[in-house]
Amino acid sequence: MVEKSQTYSEAEKNELADEKNKEYQKLIQSITPADLLPGMAEFLAEIKAANLKLGLASASKNGPFILERLGIANLFDTVVDPESLKKGKPDPEIFTKGAKQLGLTISECVGIEDAEAGIESINAAGMFSVGVGSPEAMRFADIYVAKTAELNLEMIQKQIKS
Repeated sequence: MVEKSQTYSEAEKNELADEKNKEYQKLIQSITPADLLPGMAEFLAEIKAANLKLGLASASKNGPFILERLGIANLFDTVVDPESLKKGKPDPEIFTKGAKQLGLTISECVGIEDAEAGIESINAAGMFSVGVGSPEAMRFADIYVAKTAELNLEMIQKQIKS
């Protein structure tokens, strides 16, 4: 059986991806700070109160726009441009580039992800990984929580030291 992805040319795949992104961009126009995931405002405030640097390493070209719509763009010290990468996740490039943009070593960084490929990428970079999701999906994370509301800086710092 031939997979559907093999029935489209590269140009057709790119065109479909562009269409999908245009639809997605229409949907994200309505994002507001009220759409920030539970517990994230508090968690981000903890990070900034501790004078820690914060970067976004998203494969989405829409990351900066979403941060703006959520009202949290000012909290981020850097955003990795996914267009500048040679390889996508699970390759560690996005996380190593993020550390470099922040002026930090890999060992000074913590990556937080909600996707298995992202955890794989963080681990391949040599960073401490925090997964958000089910135990099965986050099984390779150094630590995981089921929901964003469970994230807190003290818990992560204790786990890094142990």
